Amino acid sequence: MNILLSLLIVFSFKTDTVCVVFTNDIVAQFGAGKATFINPDFPPPLGGAASFYTFLSDERARHKDLLLFDSGNMTGGFITGDSVSLDMVADFYKKMGYNAICPGIREFILGKTSIKGLSQKGLSLIASNIVERPDTLVHPDFISPYRIFNVRGVKVGVFGLVTENFDIMAMDWWSKHYMAAREIQTARNMVRLLKSKGADIIVLLSNTGFTHEKRIAKATEGIDFILGGGQGFGLWSPYEDAKTHTVIVRNYSYFSNCGRLQIFYSRAASVVTGYKYDRISLMSEQYAPSRKIEDEF
Repeated sequence: MNILLSLLIVFSFKTDTVCVVFTNDIVAQFGAGKATFINPDFPPPLGGAASFYTFLSDERARHKDLLLFDSGNMTGGFITGDSVSLDMVADFYKKMGYNAICPGIREFILGKTSIKGLSQKGLSLIASNIVERPDTLVHPDFISPYRIFNVRGVKVGVFGLVTENFDIMAMDWWSKHYMAAREIQTARNMVRLLKSKGADIIVLLSNTGFTHEKRIAKATEGIDFILGGGQGFGLWSPYEDAKTHTVIVRNYSYFSNCGRLQIFYSRAASVVTGYKYDRISLMSEQYAPSRKIEDEF
């Protein structure tokens, strides 16, 4: 977007703020930890789920219509998942009140009932490119291809992508019965579909990895924000594609932080006028851990 045009719009029209909080690659690490990335010798304490609950409560007090998303790899156990309690994972996501979750490749490494079980426990799963074999036009009944959220009249369209390397990474049962359609083509299709349904802002929950997210952003017009996850490290600051101006944000893994994205939208001009992104380190000294959540997770 032209910078001068953006500034004119900001000053000419009243803007609405859509607040989004998101997580990725938690891998069931809900407990307290240590911020060795800040100081490996004397790491500050991290509060995990208990501090996240405190942060989230504060944000919801300020933003009544806050949207909460996750970009996958909820569960641990990269090889077998034997030590993962799906009940605990589901309880966490339900208790925090997530609006939409894109399952990650770790979820497809677990047993064949894992994702179905998470859906049956009430989690809202979104993955636009997961389709059945042999009829690739059919989506699983336990995963939605997209959701549209109405935030005070602003429609936020959300879709999800799982890595197209699904076949070589997922458990054999999954790759036998399901496949991941190509990422870029699915993204283009979903943008057209969401726009046809009146979406004002389009958000991608991605578990494709940062390299693929950059390719998707460059090749697909119309995605406003990609909330990244999967392979690759987190990002210290947002990445914006020079051509499409799609913004990519990613958190670091193991629940060391979360992301807060404030999107400024002008309904009069029908355009995103800007955004503010904060990567929140969940320090227990800054966000006092909730004792209730500490006892549960």
